[in-house]
Amino acid sequence: MGRKYKRLSVDDIHVLWSRWFQGDTSVQISAVLGCDKDTVTWHVVRGGGVRPPERRRAARHLTLAEREEISRSLAQGEGVCAIARRLGRSASTISRELERHGGAVGYRAAAADAEAWRSADVRRQRSWRRRRAYAGWWSRS
Repeated sequence: MGRKYKRLSVDDIHVLWSRWFQGDTSVQISAVLGCDKDTVTWHVVRGGGVRPPERRRAARHLTLAEREEISRSLAQGEGVCAIARRLGRSASTISRELERHGGAVGYRAAAADAEAWRSADVRRQRSWRRRRAYAGWWSRS
């Protein structure tokens, strides 16, 4: 027997929430998305019936455009300090970025950006689990 759960894309999740607020049932939404109704229910229950906020990057984090600029500058043979000055960032920020994502030779902007989103997701999930575990400490016997 196959798995019932289907991982929904970002576009599918947008459709799910817009249909949910139009008053469609989870069965109707699942028919449109081609998934099981339990998948729709899981997303709705997880959000408490409210659409979760869009993920946004904090201003202190490097953007994809900055990462692409780092990649282009490295290809032209520029140093870390010159790149940092042009981007208005600290040289240590640029060097840490390079250390995390393959060094000056193996650095790829798109891969570094995808990995940054993934690691942020993992950190967010860990903190959620910690908060949830901590929230029930008084009920334990």
